[in-house]
Amino acid sequence: MYASFDEIGSKNKYSWNYGEKPKSAEFIGSISKRNRIICDPYPLLMNAFNGVNLSAACILTSTEHAEKLGIPKDKWVYILGGAGTHEKDNCE
Repeated sequence: MYASFDEIGSKNKYSWNYGEKPKSAEFIGSISKRNRIICDPYPLLMNAFNGVNLSAACILTSTEHAEKLGIPKDKWVYILGGAGTHEKDNCE
């Protein structure tokens, strides 16, 4: 999975590793000087990067408005619950 992500990122001009040779699954899963253990048993390249800006969005609307907009029913999603958190900036 991580190797697939890396391959996609290497081809996306907005990715931090754009233009680099994609890393293999073997490299990503192996411990080395460039891929040290961060949180046993996971090496660096199998962990999230706190300094990377990540975001997502979800637009909510009523069923009636979705129908007016012509959004196909097979694209509708009904929210059943939710949660949130805020971690410390220094990740203590």
